[in-house]
Amino acid sequence: MFPRRGLSLDAEGPIKGSISQRVFQGEYYAVRVQLENGPQLKMQVSDCPPVNTPVRVSMNAEALCAWSSDGSPIDIKLKPQPFAIPA
Repeated sequence: MFPRRGLSLDAEGPIKGSISQRVFQGEYYAVRVQLENGPQLKMQVSDCPPVNTPVRVSMNAEALCAWSSDGSPIDIKLKPQPFAIPA
């Protein structure tokens, strides 16, 4: 599960997938997004389309945390990835 602000549904996001599961948790939805060519992402969002809806996802590196094997924090920086949308 990514932190609440780590991933977001974003019409312009570079990550393509579809909603595979959603459960309303009171203030947010616990959501699983099945990636087109990969695993599922687990995330929390305030609003969510129905299951099987195609979506795009963006990452917010400032909300993500990672640690090295010695326990020291790792600075996460996301590099923009060029991608082409098939015609």
